Amino acid sequence: MRLFFGPRYMTYDETIEAMTYAGSDATDWGASRYDVEAWGVRVGIEGHVALGHETGWSFFGYAAVSALMTDTNADWAADYDLTDSFVDEAASDQDDGSSMGLEAGLGFQWAHEFDNWTFGIRFGWELSNYSDFIGGSADSDAGVDLASSDDLGLDGGFTRFTFTW
Repeated sequence: MRLFFGPRYMTYDETIEAMTYAGSDATDWGASRYDVEAWGVRVGIEGHVALGHETGWSFFGYAAVSALMTDTNADWAADYDLTDSFVDEAASDQDDGSSMGLEAGLGFQWAHEFDNWTFGIRFGWELSNYSDFIGGSADSDAGVDLASSDDLGLDGGFTRFTFTW
């Protein structure tokens, strides 16, 4: 079992394009882009259980919490129907805020010790949730409100290589 802490830096860059359909006919499209940078601190705990003596394999789990300051930039492209007729105005927003992140993961690790360093491979599943990650609200004239959907949740498999000196 070990405690860990340190700095945390994240970037999140996403572009979403959407089409609207009436029955089977596409009627219009729009696009939005979110660019978020976050920095702060991360604190957690990690534990390992060896799987056999001298094999290098272990089962591990970890949990962590992050406190982050965020800088969000969001842009919404103008909305056009399929004949390229203008429908809605474009909007943009910039917001500075804060976010709290919770993370947990389970997996397996193989590590091999050399003379002065260790090489390892980790793979498993992790869950992350960042509250108020995409904050702020857009120009109300554009009818878009960023604050209506401001959490970011991620989960999925991972593979990581580790080098320790």
